[in-house]
Amino acid sequence: MLGVESRTQLQKRVEDGLLTIQEIIILEMAFLQTFAKREFLKHIYGHGEDTELMMDLHIPQIRHGSLVLLRKSHQTELSRLERATEALNEEETPRHSEVRRLIEHYVYRRHDPPGIVRKRDGGSQVAP
Repeated sequence: MLGVESRTQLQKRVEDGLLTIQEIIILEMAFLQTFAKREFLKHIYGHGEDTELMMDLHIPQIRHGSLVLLRKSHQTELSRLERATEALNEEETPRHSEVRRLIEHYVYRRHDPPGIVRKRDGGSQVAP
């Protein structure tokens, strides 16, 4: 994803403040798409017999992984994150600012979305 072979490499790019605004927008879109209704997600995952299982496995992992990276970019490259959020908001929800509200709620204020549990060390993980 985003020009790297592993999540570890992507994490390093975020920690070093190397993500572009376009890459942050992709992370935001990946995170926000995990809130889509299941019938819309079936257009992405298809209608095969394993569709439900794939969504049950992938969606929480995508939600958690992208949220971790967005929260880290909030610490390392706040101005680019703000510009990315504003650009995506203007493109997707200019009248009601839903994109901005969701990103602020989960990234800036650090609320945990459904399916994510907070660990004692301050980190988080996908709910078992």
